[in-house]
Amino acid sequence: MREPNNEIFKYKGFKCMIKRHPDFLSLNGYVGLPKGHKFYGKGYDDIGQEIDCHGGLTFTGHWDDDPELWWIGFDCAHAWDMTPGIEMRLPLDMQMKISDIDKNVTYKNIEYVRNECKSIVDQLLK
Repeated sequence: MREPNNEIFKYKGFKCMIKRHPDFLSLNGYVGLPKGHKFYGKGYDDIGQEIDCHGGLTFTGHWDDDPELWWIGFDCAHAWDMTPGIEMRLPLDMQMKISDIDKNVTYKNIEYVRNECKSIVDQLLK
């Protein structure tokens, strides 16, 4: 199944974005916060206790294409996350050993990341 490398969508008035990591090839999810939001300008360590998402927040900041929004985001390159870009670089026999050793390793697809972004928005609205 093929999926896009990037996606932008709106959910309950918040701009959301999914981007594929250029090296790991895993997906990252982001939610844009408008000026005036209580978390605007704060670091992910400052708001991480307030937001529950896959692996916790790992990004806050501006993107050049939308400098008015403060983005908060997470990545899908944690323990038990399949990172195709890294695994493709391993020798084939090593790839097979990794998948045999731990059956809990899973790829977080675009639907999963989209749903995590929506969950973040729902938490922001509470």
